[in-house]
Amino acid sequence: MGDVLTKLLFGVLATLFLVVMPVVMLSLTMEQSIQTNVDTLVTDFVDNARSTAVITEKDMNNLYSKIGAYGIVWDIDIKHYSTVQYPSNNGAVDVSYTYTTQEILEYLYPADGSFVGKYPLKQGDRIEVTVRNRSDFAGTKLLKAFIPTIESGTLYSYHSGIVGNYKE
Repeated sequence: MGDVLTKLLFGVLATLFLVVMPVVMLSLTMEQSIQTNVDTLVTDFVDNARSTAVITEKDMNNLYSKIGAYGIVWDIDIKHYSTVQYPSNNGAVDVSYTYTTQEILEYLYPADGSFVGKYPLKQGDRIEVTVRNRSDFAGTKLLKAFIPTIESGTLYSYHSGIVGNYKE
């Protein structure tokens, strides 16, 4: 009886190490590749906005479609910081504005259906993009099946810069 249980245990362990673990390792390697690709997409998006001083509808669609192609739910947070000087009796007053992803999208895609196509930026404005996943990747889900205490793997990508200072 003990010999049968030993063989069964070794059969289960062999299956685990020869089939399941390589799949988990491959999935984790894919997550690293996805992280690199998302970093590149975010960097390209920000650098393009910095050098052209606009965020185009095409740029937004490209960012969302390429990041969404990985089959995971992502949070994409875009912030535009702008400072405007207004004249006053004592010289000039700087007023800072922060525009969020929602406001940028509402500008690019107005509710009335009109076509704008470009969200303008001015020299000296700051553009900031943060991307993180909201759902686990396949490798993390498989690993959690065997090690329930493992934390969720979060991919995080951040890039920002000043408009007009492309080579900083």
